[in-house]
Amino acid sequence: MGAEMQIYDGMSITISQEEANLITEAPLPSLMKAFAQYQSRALVIGRHIGHELIKVGQTENLEAEVALLKKQLRAANIEKDKFVGEVSDL
Repeated sequence: MGAEMQIYDGMSITISQEEANLITEAPLPSLMKAFAQYQSRALVIGRHIGHELIKVGQTENLEAEVALLKKQLRAANIEKDKFVGEVSDL
């Protein structure tokens, strides 16, 4: 059987009894070191996820811009063909 720990309102985790015993019996310096390592890893992972989300957002913006430019190019080609036809008639 594990121990349930509330993290935030509406969010909890369950850890094994062995983990709960380890936490309660560990000396404070060991707990602080483990906490610092965990926080450092979480920070690195969080920054990586944030960077990836920014890249996705930039990609979506670039895709929209490319689609707009293609549309403008098609319209310009139509105008060019029309102008070439008018010049040929002269």
